[in-house]
Amino acid sequence: IPNQNTDSNNNNNNDHDDNNNSSSNNNTTTVTAELDTKLSLCPSSCLEFFHLIVMMAIALVPNMMFIYIFSDLGSGASVYLFFAHRSYLAYVFFFLTFLIFLSLYVLDFSHWQGRLKGLKYISFGSGLAGIGLTLLFAARIYPAAPMCVFIFSSGGLFLLARMKLVHKIRLDKFYYFTSYSLLLSSMIAFLLFIQYVFSNKNNFWPGEKNYLKRKYNIRVECDCLIGKTSNNLTCIVSTSSDYEECCENFDCLEAYLLWFSPFIAGIISFMFGLLCYFLGKTLSTMNLKHNNDGIHPGLKLFGIFVTVTILGMWASASIAGAGMELSNAVLMITFVGLGLVGGAVISTVGWERLKQAFLSVPIVRRLVGSFLSDWVKALFLVTSTPIFIIYLGLSLINQFARKKFSFTKEMTQDEESLLLTTTTDNQIKTMKKWAWTSLLVKVMYWCLAFLTLNVGISKITTLFLSWLNEFLLAHFGVLEVTVVFVAVGMTMFLLPPVPGVPVYLTGGIILVNSATPSLGFWGGVIYSCIICFLLKLGAIWAEQKGIGELMSGNANIRYMVGVNSVTIQAIRMILEEKKMTLAKVSILCGGPDWPTSVLTGILKLSVIEMIIGSLPVFFLVIPCVCAGAFYLRVADGGVWGSLAPVTVSLAAMAQMGAMFAALYYIENVADKHKEILQRRCNDEAVAELERKDRIKQELYRKVTDFHSPIFPKWLKINLLIGCLTLGTSCWIFFLFGSQCFVPYEITDTIKDKLDGNVINVVLPLGWWATGFMCCGILNLWIFRRWASSEMKKQHRPDHHDNHF
Repeated sequence: IPNQNTDSNNNNNNDHDDNNNSSSNNNTTTVTAELDTKLSLCPSSCLEFFHLIVMMAIALVPNMMFIYIFSDLGSGASVYLFFAHRSYLAYVFFFLTFLIFLSLYVLDFSHWQGRLKGLKYISFGSGLAGIGLTLLFAARIYPAAPMCVFIFSSGGLFLLARMKLVHKIRLDKFYYFTSYSLLLSSMIAFLLFIQYVFSNKNNFWPGEKNYLKRKYNIRVECDCLIGKTSNNLTCIVSTSSDYEECCENFDCLEAYLLWFSPFIAGIISFMFGLLCYFLGKTLSTMNLKHNNDGIHPGLKLFGIFVTVTILGMWASASIAGAGMELSNAVLMITFVGLGLVGGAVISTVGWERLKQAFLSVPIVRRLVGSFLSDWVKALFLVTSTPIFIIYLGLSLINQFARKKFSFTKEMTQDEESLLLTTTTDNQIKTMKKWAWTSLLVKVMYWCLAFLTLNVGISKITTLFLSWLNEFLLAHFGVLEVTVVFVAVGMTMFLLPPVPGVPVYLTGGIILVNSATPSLGFWGGVIYSCIICFLLKLGAIWAEQKGIGELMSGNANIRYMVGVNSVTIQAIRMILEEKKMTLAKVSILCGGPDWPTSVLTGILKLSVIEMIIGSLPVFFLVIPCVCAGAFYLRVADGGVWGSLAPVTVSLAAMAQMGAMFAALYYIENVADKHKEILQRRCNDEAVAELERKDRIKQELYRKVTDFHSPIFPKWLKINLLIGCLTLGTSCWIFFLFGSQCFVPYEITDTIKDKLDGNVINVVLPLGWWATGFMCCGILNLWIFRRWASSEMKKQHRPDHHDNHF
């Protein structure tokens, strides 16, 4: 809050105006002083009670308003139809809001001073209001948009209360009181929803014979004709009764949110209530006199809370929606909530302290240190080139505005001669110095990695497992199917690029389907979980003993693994621990299947200990098998269609969590025992190969120097064309994947879905993208052939055993 007395000694020749201003300020100050005086006469408990009442009112008012305005407990249907019938205004407000923020950016609004300072705040406030209006009028397109407005407005009210009403209370007390208020508000919302649901048996979604679904679909005027009936037949209307039947079987997200909004309001309040409690706890226990040697426990609790909350909201919404595609709504709410969460954490802990806490973690330091590596730069070029081109255009307009208008940022004479802003110009100069040959080649490798993993392996694995499922069920019983599945699954585990998740997913389909007649559905699920778990343990033994240990005597294999690196030695130190630690389990369960097991064999670790440490992988097998089994029940309707993706998401997040935990522990050990680990990097045969490789890489950099005058121009064009074609292929598959391939699941059959021809899975646009991919691969092959030839021309005698 600015000091109002900073200009009290100025403008001495305007005494009369000063007296008027002083009188006005004194009146305002008197009111505030009287309130502060009355509160100061009150004991501390009374003052805290007053603050608590204020915070409860601020929490309850927007919550109750949201329930009344956007749910069926109030005027939700009428309010929704008001915005839905005027959805065209969403585009108008979006365009105006876009123009406002674009103008503010181009005209350097942060540098406006004097009379323009008020216009700056008015313009920025208008932009925020435009965002809110855009979201409200977009309710037909994005039904979750009103919830985002509710989240933002609630956060704004608490911020305003902090600045004007409870500014004298300690910050930790403020967060505690806010948490109590929000938790009370969430309980009231939950009780209102429960009372409404249990007041009538037809108030349970979707109601008896879908009565409630039909009623709400008609009230919010859902486009029932766009949907399909439960029998997958297009809904055709000839009479009003036909229309009601269509709405009875149509899943309308707007109608569901109208019914479920009170509970969602309770969830949001409960989530932020817990967040405020953790932030208050963090502030009250934070020691400002000492620097942390790691992340503060309060921040750890906060991170766990955010992760669990997002996962819980996603799972709850997916199950409750029963196939109504709530993922977009949940994602929108999650991103908005995380934005407010990030702002709350930064304002509470402080950016510098937060940055210091994160940088104290070895893995974060490692990631920050590698941020400017060629691989990261290449990834930036692959993913952000379109955005960077837009950024250059805005920089051009911004520089033009600075030259024309005096109220923008002041520039020196050298800056005025630039076409782009100084910051952008410096960035371009830095980029020109990059090793572009290395970057362009790595861009192509990134594209090939994406195409291989997300297009090649994904589609081929799905098609193969679908064919296997159809073949086994047609010719064999449960025992024969189990034997064949184990053989095929073991083969897939022994292939380096194939992860274990598709194997478990297939087990949930093939084994459960074949075992259901004799064991029942859930018996088949348990049987499949046991078989897949034993298959994983057998694969660990085969990969470690049959591949890793057999290759451990080969110096080239040990060099490829990197046994002389601190990271690999840190992994070895963790895995050699006698007791079963969380770090050890995280590496064995979170690492990639094939590389992890083969590495343990190369390092000659105990296979029994590795299998024992891998036992928790059973908790990864269960959701994957269940996801496959649930796909078999999708045709039964109900929650089965939603349970499958939810369980897959649970498995993926569990795998991701274990992987990041493994990286965290590896970097911690590498940082703590660096000197000891460096002494253990003593494999002389590998050291000799590393020396030869350094010489070869130096020769390669010399031959392929993009800035060298002797580097052929035609080869530069070849590299650019390769990046352009491979990048185009990636973007086509990424943005238009549904138009490149026929939607195909493991439960489908090639005969029914693809007319018996597996090639039919690729659509015309997919063939175009594949053509671009082949062209890019050809460009990469041409470059590699040229580089290999040039290196041979400059071949030196001590490099006779090296090949490009």
